Amino acid sequence: MTFERDTADSRRFRLTTPLKSGSGYSLVCKRGAFSDIYGSVSDSTNTRFRVASPEDYGSVTMALNGYEGNVIVQILGNQEKVLREMCLTSPGKAVFDLLDKGKCRVRVIYDIDSNGKWTTGNFNEGKSPEPVSYYPTELDIRINWQLEQEWDISKKNFKDVSIRKKTDSNR
Repeated sequence: MTFERDTADSRRFRLTTPLKSGSGYSLVCKRGAFSDIYGSVSDSTNTRFRVASPEDYGSVTMALNGYEGNVIVQILGNQEKVLREMCLTSPGKAVFDLLDKGKCRVRVIYDIDSNGKWTTGNFNEGKSPEPVSYYPTELDIRINWQLEQEWDISKKNFKDVSIRKKTDSNR
């Protein structure tokens, strides 16, 4: 078991240990286990949680074609939050397992410089940002459901904001 500080957020810790699906666990942190920069210490806490089984999630497989080169495929949640991403060489398949149920969008970034992240470009040097394309429709992730989609990424699709507005107005 490892317990380490998250490199992206110093107020977050990552606990890594093998867990059994379908089992319940309890995380107990004693008083003073954590402290802030002012010397205040945490109170004791006990958090119970259950590890869901793979059948409690859905999966998406995107078969990409029509473009040859490196791409970054992202699954987006509400407000364009990146839920998962995968770098691969197109044509190929991006498989995203263990997704929570709900609506999501898929975005592809054409990774022209092959650095594994979206390059924003540079105005002073006259460099454009790496191109981005969106899958034309939202995907509906369902529990214990495998969704497979073909996507010709040679056709650039821009984000259709009307899709999100329809979803928000129905709530």
